Amino acid sequence: RFGELVVVQLEDSTEVLTREAEIEVAGAPMGESSTGTFVVRNVGDGPITLTKIRLDSGSTAFTIELPAQTQLGSTEETTFTVTFSPEQAADVSKATVAHRGSFVLESAGGRPGEE
Repeated sequence: RFGELVVVQLEDSTEVLTREAEIEVAGAPMGESSTGTFVVRNVGDGPITLTKIRLDSGSTAFTIELPAQTQLGSTEETTFTVTFSPEQAADVSKATVAHRGSFVLESAGGRPGEE
C-alpha cells in the first residue's frame, strides 16, 4: 500500500491529474507580493506524509511552505500557496523581467524511489 501524489488542475471545467504542473502567479510591483495556489491529492491506496518543499531552480522571488495538513490519507488533498515577492532591481532595465521557479515536493509513504 502506497500513497501517490498528483497535482489537481482544471482545464475547460474538467479535472486533470498530473505529476507535474505549471501555475501562474500574477505579477506584483517591486516591494509588494502576489500569490497563487495549487492542490495536491493522494490518489494511492495508503497514507502519505508531505515532508519538504523546496525551490529547485529559478527565481528566489518565489517562496512556498508546507501547508498545515501534511498527512494525507487516500483521496485526501491539500492546498499550497506560492508567494511572489520581487525585490527592487539594482538595474531598472530588469524591472519587468519574467520570473520562473521550479519546486520539488518531498514525501514519505510513497512508492520507493519517488519524491
